[in-house]
Amino acid sequence: MLLLLLRIEGQRYGLEAARVLEVTPWVELAPVPQAGETVAGMFDYRGRAVPVIDLCRLVRGRTCAPCLSTRIILLSYGSDAKQQQILGLLAEQVTETVKRDVQAQQQRSQAVGAAPWLGDLIKDEEGLLQLIDIEGLLPKAMQDRLFSAA
Repeated sequence: MLLLLLRIEGQRYGLEAARVLEVTPWVELAPVPQAGETVAGMFDYRGRAVPVIDLCRLVRGRTCAPCLSTRIILLSYGSDAKQQQILGLLAEQVTETVKRDVQAQQQRSQAVGAAPWLGDLIKDEEGLLQLIDIEGLLPKAMQDRLFSAA
């Protein structure tokens, strides 16, 4: 599987590259009132309002730093093809894509109820790589709020 890698405070995380639509530079985001602290805001992507989640805030409880490697990762979000939405993830140190044999190297993650976005772990030559379960990023109530606002 091809994965897009990013780092947060030295930890490696991976997103399934097939779900990534585009990686864009960080742009100014419009606030979304009462959307929750993990929502960084929204921006206009090709005429469509796209909500953006601050991955650093979700993972570490702090806002992403404005670094040269900070990007907005645009994802195809939603399991139903007819209901596909675009979701942005604000992330630091978006570095590269790598190919990993997920089935041969994966270990079940110890995801807790408070972090349903934690996917499996992959052990490779650099250590552990935490996969992000895209569908677990937003609770249902937040999905409804963000995508109805978009």
